[in-house]
Amino acid sequence: MDHLRLHLVVLLGASFLVSGCHVLRYPKQWQPEGYPGTVVPETPSPRPPPAGDGPSAGPESPVSAALDYAVSHLGARPPLKARDRTFRFDCSGFVQAAYYQAGIDLFSVDAGRIQRGMSGTEIIYQYTLETGGAFTRNPAPGDLVFFDNTYDRNRNGKLDDTFTHLGIVEKVLPGGTLQIVHLGNAGIGRIQMTLSRPNVYRDADTGEILNHKLRRQRNVDPARTRYLAAQLFHAFGRPYVSRHGDVALPSRRGADRP
Repeated sequence: MDHLRLHLVVLLGASFLVSGCHVLRYPKQWQPEGYPGTVVPETPSPRPPPAGDGPSAGPESPVSAALDYAVSHLGARPPLKARDRTFRFDCSGFVQAAYYQAGIDLFSVDAGRIQRGMSGTEIIYQYTLETGGAFTRNPAPGDLVFFDNTYDRNRNGKLDDTFTHLGIVEKVLPGGTLQIVHLGNAGIGRIQMTLSRPNVYRDADTGEILNHKLRRQRNVDPARTRYLAAQLFHAFGRPYVSRHGDVALPSRRGADRP
């Protein structure tokens, strides 16, 4: 085979993959409306998508199908299921389930891109690199949002933890604020991020939340620790460019970093 798929890697060595996000409990003042209580992680049962299934299997676009799944699961509890699979109840499992429901397996990454200890979030980021869809400006509904340093994953007390969280852009609100659906410790809910005002939690005039807190503040945090969504932003990813030709959206390869 020219390309080994990640599900083979998972079946042969799932033990070296780690969770893509730390599920944290949001203080009441940070919780978006409708958040449920603490959730319990689920163990995935990964396998390849059903034969013949894909974005062209029905009239609905992958973006619409993924967003419909994400929004319909606001407040949902485990288990997290899509089609014939059960997914891990964390941020990467939620995003993977949403796009799997749309016929796109975000874990179908070439084996050469996978490294020992790579998180589920980074695996999904690698998928977007294969599609040519990683960028930092002008996101659209259905795009993925990747964050760094939302917790100290390697427990070394340093700000060196990349790809620790992700979500799905649901809407681009007036003023450029993004409404994002994600799975945190409080469950599946909405948060907001405003890249043009990264250091502001709430607008002083309107009272609107511009950036939800994604990292729990602790006394042992390094001096330069950041906590708000826009401060922890890494990149956007578009997982339906080039690989799935039925979605006619331009690739932004080279326009920004990945």
